[in-house]
Amino acid sequence: MFTGLIQGLGRVAGKQHTPRRTALLIETALAKELQLGDSVAVNGVCLTAARLDQKGFEADLMPETWQGTNLSRVRIGDLVNLEPALRSGERFGGHLVSGHVDGLGRVSRIRREGNALVVQITVPPEIQRWIIPKGSVAVNGVSLTVQHLVADGFVISLVPHTVKATTFQMVKVGDWVNLETDQLLKLKAAGEGRQSEQPGITKAFLAENGFIS
Repeated sequence: MFTGLIQGLGRVAGKQHTPRRTALLIETALAKELQLGDSVAVNGVCLTAARLDQKGFEADLMPETWQGTNLSRVRIGDLVNLEPALRSGERFGGHLVSGHVDGLGRVSRIRREGNALVVQITVPPEIQRWIIPKGSVAVNGVSLTVQHLVADGFVISLVPHTVKATTFQMVKVGDWVNLETDQLLKLKAAGEGRQSEQPGITKAFLAENGFIS
């Protein structure tokens, strides 16, 4: 589990994509804190550190992860957002992030508003339904608050610290970004859906089972 608070940047040092194997090699100072098998969110995608050295780690990607995230688009030398998995007892900030990306969005507009960087992101309808004003969303693994909605997406606003500490320092119109919508919102909707499918105790149920005539 993650919080969406980026702990550091990594640099893509290697990339392999063949019919038999897909993997990324990431150089990062955070490698010294990792153990073999640890989970690391890379641009918001939960990956497993399969190989480690002092310079970085290597992670394998499943075909679905490769096809459904922007990790297939990264190039050698690109920077990526990194967050090791939350450890028991650590202070919890940001919001609950699973590292299971819902889909991709695309940056459609960037502007400055005072000291803030305001970014508009276009999303498909199946993701838009889970995004609400003032709700949480992870964009490339960064925990952010939805400023407001637009017809085909949403707008976020970033403070200078977040921009400097993440790949938003290099964001440009046309970039594809990984999106994970609010887990609590989806869990709430799933629970309500199950309840609506259950008829509950009705008069017909009581009559059918002999409790009333």
